Amino acid sequence: TLPYLSELLAGYAKGKEKIDIDLFWSDKGEAVDAVEAFLSEVLGDVDFESYSKSDIVQLYENISLRKNVWLSFFTCQEMMKELDFHVLKQSRF
Repeated sequence: TLPYLSELLAGYAKGKEKIDIDLFWSDKGEAVDAVEAFLSEVLGDVDFESYSKSDIVQLYENISLRKNVWLSFFTCQEMMKELDFHVLKQSRF
């Protein structure tokens, strides 16, 4: 099974470092490949003829939205590498 993005974000919210996060999220290419393989497996047996075009469009829009959120998160992870969050704990006053 694929890890949920909410689980990953909960880890960051608890103060985990990137190195402590599930390896699934460490490589954008591998994560995308794993998700595509999972979707191919799940959707491979679906009889799309039994669903309306509207339902199919909604499914693919949902998948697209989730993909964009995940890819945006990978961008955020790259930016987080360059930031020292421990500096925010220091008092400036």
